[in-house]
Amino acid sequence: VNGVYSATGIVLELDKSLKYSLLRFMETKKYASNCGSVSENSNYALLRMLPIAIYSYFYKLKDEEIIDVVRNVSGITNQHDTSIMGCYLYVKYIHFLLNGKDKFACLNMIKLVDYSMFSDETRALYQRIFDNNFKNLSLNDIHTTKNIVDTLEASLWTILNTNTFAQSIIGSINLGDDTSGVGAITGSIAGFLYSYDDIPDRWITKLMKTDYIDELSQQFYRVISNMDSSK
Repeated sequence: VNGVYSATGIVLELDKSLKYSLLRFMETKKYASNCGSVSENSNYALLRMLPIAIYSYFYKLKDEEIIDVVRNVSGITNQHDTSIMGCYLYVKYIHFLLNGKDKFACLNMIKLVDYSMFSDETRALYQRIFDNNFKNLSLNDIHTTKNIVDTLEASLWTILNTNTFAQSIIGSINLGDDTSGVGAITGSIAGFLYSYDDIPDRWITKLMKTDYIDELSQQFYRVISNMDSSK
């Protein structure tokens, strides 16, 4: 709320669903995972899933354990099944990338994941991603609202239709509308497909708080390394 973790120290946006979650937490003192909206399907939960994907992969969590973690983290802002399924789908896609599969193989593999814990109505919302023609959808068929389904579709579609880190980021941002959300999710996936050296130098040099980002990354890496070596 006070911008401590922002790049500039200034809060640029506080969506109504975020306000709702924060107010509910302060007023009810419930667990944070029970404070999210039960009807809002924004992409805020999805934007927090990258560390969960890495954590659950290196800790070798079973699928039912991954679902529990995803549900708890998603529930901070979004408790609806649509949000939880989208986050789970994303986490599994990252896991397949970490296993060395290419982006097209990963898309085929997430079709085989068990989503039976979600309702037919929820699963139907993600059907386009599972369709064989998903990559070939036209630009006009892709939407970039803050809705989690739209964000996940736009990000995966961009990844499938680009071949470099720069192309994926520029392509996702050029889609317009919620450029920060779609760009962030696209970039998180592209980070596993391309190397650090593929990021244009001019982008890195213009980043703010790079020392802070490096320190957080190192802290997270040390945690993951300790988890991996303890097995």
